[in-house]
Amino acid sequence: MAVTSITARALRESQSGGDDPSQPVFALTGEALANRVPAAASAASLGEGFSAHSPRVGMAQGLSAAGAELP
Repeated sequence: MAVTSITARALRESQSGGDDPSQPVFALTGEALANRVPAAASAASLGEGFSAHSPRVGMAQGLSAAGAELP
């Protein structure tokens, strides 16, 4: 995942595990995220087929449509 140095610093400062990079950010595990994204999509009546990767794909599509370079 590519983030700016400002974003990386903000994530480190807000990370519930302190300076331990093996700890999840905001105490959100992969399993919890995998459950929350489809539940949120369902609650918003967006239908099925959403996964934890859906926001990443949507962000990439949005950036590409806005003219961001792929690298």
